[in-house]
Amino acid sequence: MPKRSLRNIVMILIGVGLIAFGHTFMPWNMIAGSLLIICALMPHRRLTHSVYAVVGWTALLYLATLDYGNTIWIAGVLSYLLNLLADTLTNRGIRPIPPLDWRLKINLMSTGTATGKIVESGFILLTFAIVFFVFFRHMPIM
Repeated sequence: MPKRSLRNIVMILIGVGLIAFGHTFMPWNMIAGSLLIICALMPHRRLTHSVYAVVGWTALLYLATLDYGNTIWIAGVLSYLLNLLADTLTNRGIRPIPPLDWRLKINLMSTGTATGKIVESGFILLTFAIVFFVFFRHMPIM
């Protein structure tokens, strides 16, 4: 069995295990378990970088965090959209509506270049700002 197939099987089993037996870690067990299964089954930058994935991710986060307030699922969706926006700025772009061959791309940067690192760092900082707002905004600043 090739290493990639074995890795995917292990990821699926861990994902199923988290969903089935990880009730102590609600809602993170549902989110992490589902994400492991999806990553094992879907190739990167194909269906995962489409409008369908945004809708699916939104539904998953919303349903998994119903009892925990609105900010978690909104932050997750915003972070996912930031990832798609960053990939839109590359020369490969994204295919937002497969099976249509149309690509959404703004050839502003390439990964690994100086410009790419600056833009990528900006998106990472935005993601950290969203995480801070969701999880740490109520903590007192010393």
